[in-house]
Amino acid sequence: LPPLKGLSSGFLETFYGTSFPKSVLAKSFLVTAVPWILDAVVLYLVLLSLGLEMPVIALAGVISISTIIGVASSLPGGIGSMEAVASLLLTSLGIAGVTAVAAILIFRAATFWFGSLLGALSFLYISRKYDMRAERLFK
Repeated sequence: LPPLKGLSSGFLETFYGTSFPKSVLAKSFLVTAVPWILDAVVLYLVLLSLGLEMPVIALAGVISISTIIGVASSLPGGIGSMEAVASLLLTSLGIAGVTAVAAILIFRAATFWFGSLLGALSFLYISRKYDMRAERLFK
């Protein structure tokens, strides 16, 4: 891509020329892996409540792959694409299509939409408590 030609050489030099201590890489890995594992546990509990049992490691793979594809879709929160891929992956693991869709919708309600609702309510509360025009948030 022509607009990226100048960016690519500088980016690659910086990327390969940068080194991090192993402890930083280990901490970064944990900060990334723990939420995905916890998401897999949530999906495991959702499936368990629907009368199904799957290995948590398989569900971690489902969550990881569907989240990456959701991010790559450039849709906010991967809405739609994450659910479609996760449902497809669950059906490939032997779960009925309707059950897979129901499980993913319950999972997203518990993980994504609950946090979004809390964030929206917090924003409304703070914006009413403080005059946002008078406050300088960024200096």
